[in-house]
Amino acid sequence: MFCVCASPFLAMLPLSMRGQAYVQAVRDFDTMVREYNLISFGNATFQGQDSWGGLAVKGNLTLQNFTVAMKSEFVSSSDPSLYVAGQLILSGDSHLNNGYAYTPNASGTYNANSKQFQSSGGKLIINSGTGDPRNGSAPANWNWVTLESQAITMSQTLAAAQASGGISVNTNKLIFSANTSDAGVVIFNLDASQISNGRYNGQNFSDIQFAIGANQTAVVNVLNADGRTLFGNGNFNGESVAGRLLWNITGTGNVKLGQGGQFYGSVLAPQINLSNYNSPINGQIITGNLNYSNAELHHTPFNPVGVNVMVPEPSTYALWGVALCGLGFAWRRRQLARAAAEDRE
Repeated sequence: MFCVCASPFLAMLPLSMRGQAYVQAVRDFDTMVREYNLISFGNATFQGQDSWGGLAVKGNLTLQNFTVAMKSEFVSSSDPSLYVAGQLILSGDSHLNNGYAYTPNASGTYNANSKQFQSSGGKLIINSGTGDPRNGSAPANWNWVTLESQAITMSQTLAAAQASGGISVNTNKLIFSANTSDAGVVIFNLDASQISNGRYNGQNFSDIQFAIGANQTAVVNVLNADGRTLFGNGNFNGESVAGRLLWNITGTGNVKLGQGGQFYGSVLAPQINLSNYNSPINGQIITGNLNYSNAELHHTPFNPVGVNVMVPEPSTYALWGVALCGLGFAWRRRQLARAAAEDRE
């Protein structure tokens, strides 16, 4: 019995099946993020303003005069709208507007009469839910280690996908465009090292636009992003596609999103230290660490289209197996023939 590496033969599989891995990754992001505005695998800091939806933080969460879960329509009825596995560090008066909190390891005191959780530097005023937040319950089927590993795998899968859309600058517009007649997921590869001071590949732009079809979901793989600011300049015209736009920020390092304007689309950056100042994000975020200040975090639900994963019939699997076995035997015969020829020389 011998084993043949299948990678040389994958090109023989139908295109619809070769693309299933990254389509599944898009679906997995949608499932993992649930109703949360943010899932952070490290620490998170929020100063001023509010988040429309809930926050889930593996490390420590620092709140300074910030309101969590401002809008009830973006809060799950079963999951805590504020879930902090580490410390809850408070400065000034922060609020939980909707849902309930679960902060099992937070240090402080809870006043049941005023529904306030107090730490040395401030307090969290709980406007909904009941009881001490340290005695709540975690989200169902939630394991931080597993989720982080899965998020990294999703990001890597998307980064490995072949680009099917193009990026260009035309009349001062940075345009992400695709063949709008093809339904499904469109992949763009954006080299962040080519963005600087309102220029991309040496060309000036003042607007960022997406020219994709109504039946398409856009995934932008952001490459070489460490130490970069994404769209510190420019008018981001992405409101119409925000719910089906996913920014996959690959690798590790520090990345700033926007600076003074609106940023549209959800973000998958599981190993990135993400920061944002004065630039509201309209989407859902999965990241490493987050520093967010002086801006609202808007909950624009990720709602991808064209992500139905085709499941082949058992007979199709059998045909592929026969084909791959035949290719494997042919490859083996060529190897034996080549070895015999070398022995005769």
